[in-house]
Amino acid sequence: MEVENNRFIQGEQAIKFAIAQAKANSTAQPKLCLTFPESLTSNGIVILEGLKHSLGEDIPMVGGMTADDYTFEKTYQFFQDQVLSDAVPVLLFSGDLLISHGVSSGWTPISPKSCITKAQGNVVYEIGGQRALDFYRHYLGTERFAANYAIHALAVFEEQDRFYMRAPNSYDPESGSVTFFADISEQAIVQITDASREDILRASSTSLQEAIAHYPGTEPTTALLVSCAARRRILGTLTSQEYQLVKTYLPQGLQCCGFYAYGEIAPLRRHGQTKFHNKTFVTLLLGDA
Repeated sequence: MEVENNRFIQGEQAIKFAIAQAKANSTAQPKLCLTFPESLTSNGIVILEGLKHSLGEDIPMVGGMTADDYTFEKTYQFFQDQVLSDAVPVLLFSGDLLISHGVSSGWTPISPKSCITKAQGNVVYEIGGQRALDFYRHYLGTERFAANYAIHALAVFEEQDRFYMRAPNSYDPESGSVTFFADISEQAIVQITDASREDILRASSTSLQEAIAHYPGTEPTTALLVSCAARRRILGTLTSQEYQLVKTYLPQGLQCCGFYAYGEIAPLRRHGQTKFHNKTFVTLLLGDA
């Protein structure tokens, strides 16, 4: 496990440095990458693409961007006996490793599919040829959008039947743009979504069950859970029920840990490409062959 502080080497160079150091500790081919990068001073999409470039797109990557309970002031990353900020920690696994994972959000598309026709980074200007704000208001209404726009994330489709989430952060009435917590590329196919707290809880169950169903061994030995910080804020007092689901579905005595993130990292499906998610619950199961 190695880390390189972004204050000295920026962006992809930092990732290359961390991966090279981690690989130097083992001659075996990596089978899994865990990463928990800085969120406030870095771009999760850039970090993920850098990891894919350094490791190869076939290596599954799981993790999340470090969070600070919605204060958006400072986050910390841990490496051995160091406490850092603005850093990219990387942990590589190799050997006779058994893994499975589950990904689910609970948000359901409620609008027709449309195409992002103008965007720059995480700012979307046009959807389907009209201002992004007008697109939202057309399906939600002006009052509903103004009161609850943060709930209505976009489902982004890169595969026919699976999507990842992009959560809105703010909007500009003058330009009609909507700013999201992560980048959305032009020509992406999207739908407006909605979710209730019950939907979000059911998604946690789906993620856990998917990971268990796909586990290739008899029983895993460790579980890692990464949930979006927004899910916790929406669930409120129901957060304890999400924890009870973990106890219900995972084997008794299984070593388990997890945290809330400002963006989750995991393959969209089994053996699929790793994606950057918002508002998502990720379950990772590990075991020894």
